[in-house]
Amino acid sequence: MSAQPQIRNLRFGSLAHVARHWHGGRHSVTTFFDNLSVFFPRGERFFVASVRAHQKRVSDPELLAAIRLFCG
Repeated sequence: MSAQPQIRNLRFGSLAHVARHWHGGRHSVTTFFDNLSVFFPRGERFFVASVRAHQKRVSDPELLAAIRLFCG
C-alpha cells in the first residue's frame, strides 16, 4: 500500500496570524470554503462509520492496519 493515513494532533495554537479572507484575500471564496468545512465533521463520521461497518469482512492484515489508521 503506497500512502498511509496519519493520525494528527488537532489542537491548534493561536490563529491570529491567519488573514480574515485567507483564500487569496477573496471574501467570496473564503466564505465558500468556511461554510463547506462546517459539513466535514458530519461527513467524516459517516465515512468512518461506513468503513467500521465493513471492517469485519477484511482479512488482509495490511488493509486492516490502514483501516485502523483511517478510523483514528
